[in-house]
Amino acid sequence: DRVNYLIMGYGLYKNNQGVSKPLKRLDKYYGLGLDYILQLSALKLKISLNYDNSKEDFYQDLDNSTNRAYVGLYDTDNLGFSLYADHQTKNTNSQLILKYANQNSNDINTIFYAINYRYIQNIGDIKYLIHFNKNEKTSTELGTSLTYKKVEKNDFATDHLVNYSWLEPTISGALYILPNANHKFYMGLEIGYRKPLSS
Repeated sequence: DRVNYLIMGYGLYKNNQGVSKPLKRLDKYYGLGLDYILQLSALKLKISLNYDNSKEDFYQDLDNSTNRAYVGLYDTDNLGFSLYADHQTKNTNSQLILKYANQNSNDINTIFYAINYRYIQNIGDIKYLIHFNKNEKTSTELGTSLTYKKVEKNDFATDHLVNYSWLEPTISGALYILPNANHKFYMGLEIGYRKPLSS
């Protein structure tokens, strides 16, 4: 009593009416992460590199058979990098943070036996924080950051393309209050502006 449609990208769909077996999904994941920490006197460095892959298989079991009829596959690669640099003195603590992340996803369409849809995202971020009078009962922290993001979406079968990028600088301030050794109060404010670069 229902007509099912399989959406494949922005403008392509397939009528899935009359199929006796239900649509199934199989998810598979694997990845690798590496961390390295280096302590040099008052300077502490932490470097992280991560990669993971996920595969989503959409299929239906065939009647009177142990084989499967694949409808589509969606494959995603994620790559991430981060660097934390902490520098401590008697009264201040400063931190520099660098981050980069990349996502690359592809929809493999079994009708064309080719990539029908692709999604690519890149994000880069740099942040600097400095905490003054860190050992006092009342202390302040100032910070600034800059974020860049770019996204591309392609639907090759119907020739649809969406892409955009933007840049976002921010400044921040925070107040720390330590009434005793067991409690800490924190109040912060961040102001930013997002500037579109392309659309």
